[in-house]
Amino acid sequence: MRTAEEYNNFAAGLSQKGDFIHALKYFQLALAINPNHQSILNNLGIVLNNLSRPYEALGYLQRAMLLDPPNAETHFLIGNIMHEHGFTDIALQRLKTAVKIDPRHAGALTNLGLIYKNMNRIREAVRYFRLAYQADPEHIKAYAYLLHCKRYLCDWRDYYQIASRLDALENKQIKIDRMPVEEPFISVTRTADSKRNFEITKIWAKDLNDRYGRLKDTFSVTNKNRKHHRIRLGYLSADFRDHATSHLILGLFRLHDKKKFSVNVYSYSDDDKSKYVERIKADSDKFVDLQKMSDYDCARQINDDEVDILVDLKGHTGNNRLRICTYRPAPIQITYLGFPGTTAAKFIDYMIADNIVVPGNAKYFTEKLIFLPNCYQINDNKQKISAIKFKRADFSLPENAFVYCYLGQSYKIEPDVFEAWMRILKTVPKSVIWLMAYDATSIKNLKKQAAKCGVRAGRLIFAGRLPKDEHLARLKLADLALDTVTCNGHTSTSDCLWAGLPLVTLEGKHFASRVAASILTAVGLPELITYSLEEYKDLAIELATNPEKLLQLRLKLKSNRLTYPLFDTPMFVKNLEKAYEIVWRRYLKGLKPAKMIVK
Repeated sequence: MRTAEEYNNFAAGLSQKGDFIHALKYFQLALAINPNHQSILNNLGIVLNNLSRPYEALGYLQRAMLLDPPNAETHFLIGNIMHEHGFTDIALQRLKTAVKIDPRHAGALTNLGLIYKNMNRIREAVRYFRLAYQADPEHIKAYAYLLHCKRYLCDWRDYYQIASRLDALENKQIKIDRMPVEEPFISVTRTADSKRNFEITKIWAKDLNDRYGRLKDTFSVTNKNRKHHRIRLGYLSADFRDHATSHLILGLFRLHDKKKFSVNVYSYSDDDKSKYVERIKADSDKFVDLQKMSDYDCARQINDDEVDILVDLKGHTGNNRLRICTYRPAPIQITYLGFPGTTAAKFIDYMIADNIVVPGNAKYFTEKLIFLPNCYQINDNKQKISAIKFKRADFSLPENAFVYCYLGQSYKIEPDVFEAWMRILKTVPKSVIWLMAYDATSIKNLKKQAAKCGVRAGRLIFAGRLPKDEHLARLKLADLALDTVTCNGHTSTSDCLWAGLPLVTLEGKHFASRVAASILTAVGLPELITYSLEEYKDLAIELATNPEKLLQLRLKLKSNRLTYPLFDTPMFVKNLEKAYEIVWRRYLKGLKPAKMIVK
């Protein structure tokens, strides 16, 4: 007869390979021999949580928590599950207890930082991430999240040293194709190296598939015995609320051809009671709240609803639940809009793109690409702009100044781009730049950086948040928008153009840095696309010093806004539906997914 330790070690090996079902069996055998073994109880908690059985997991972990001596790992695991399921206060309590027991528990320190980051308490997050890598100088997650937080705060002190250290640690993981590595979203927003982005995303996707993909054959994904005659679409996201995704996609549900398609919406975020979620509920055939359901039960719901094509709108962005898709609840699974890059996941069949965001060779995409004509990004041509007649004085903008603006996320501002902005201000007399006020620390840091560049801090003017329609109205007060580089403005670029404000961009080398180029091309303004930072700077200066040329661009935008493809929502939806019909026909014929160009 084997000992409890032998069963525990054998089960741990199975768990590492992603075979959670068999690992569970052997952990239970180990526990039957030694019911008060903390490590076995902890391992049962881990494997049950990986099987989307969190409440059973907590039962074993709570048993372990009552044993002596106190175990930091137990509190850490409970904290993680609580955080994962939205019980933030309990998560903080457990993780802080873990750190009290073991002040050098890098995992608990990092996850405390992550919770504070999600609460927008960025300075507290930074403190915990620093403590984590001091406790473990090779803790990749701590470096990655610290770097991301420093970008939010526009704190570029030791930025490149931390980035270099993170890259060196990750190179080792990439060689062995194993976690941990930084989150794919952090990767694509900090480096335009498509190959590296792909390698990192591939590791995340492999980990997801290894841990959850074994259960994918639980569901029937054939079309046999399905009684519906319309193609049944399912849209999956955490962003059916007052969020950029809903701002873009709102018209889609209204315009879908209900004779050909039925539309199910699967939401796993809080209902914010906004006009966005109410409109989506009204325009869809079925709206399902998945927030309190396990990943497995979500997949079961989607499969029971006989969804033919499941469209995940999150990809590897924050708060995603790609794990739902690992169970393969639908015959065809597509990624779209949320994440500017490949999911690298075996369980995603297609990705929606265009030939500007993904030019030429698509070797760094595992999905088969659906190339839409014009631009991949949908926009809502019914989006309201407030009738309020704002004045520059309402936002402390000088009446006679040339106003550049970037009213996007602070983490997208990089040192070299900010330096270019300061060179622009130094060249253009009486110019200012209008920026979004993220928090007091980022404002302070940007003003310091401006002073280092020889620009008076008063030429940086900061704007607070407004309701979307009022935000669009205030954009009209600016003269020219300036884009960020490694990660362009995506929704914010379309917002500027919808408000009638021209924008200068620099076309980059990967999806996230080419979105604005795609958007500008689709509205007929390719002359605003540049190809080097020097050219970007020169164009921004030229348009400020040549008012006639800028006026012609504004008039052209005004004319193109409602006649070019970017804001032609009905045409976009028809093209998207063509794609859905083609992939569904291929599936019915038993053909594998293939690259597609929609014309």
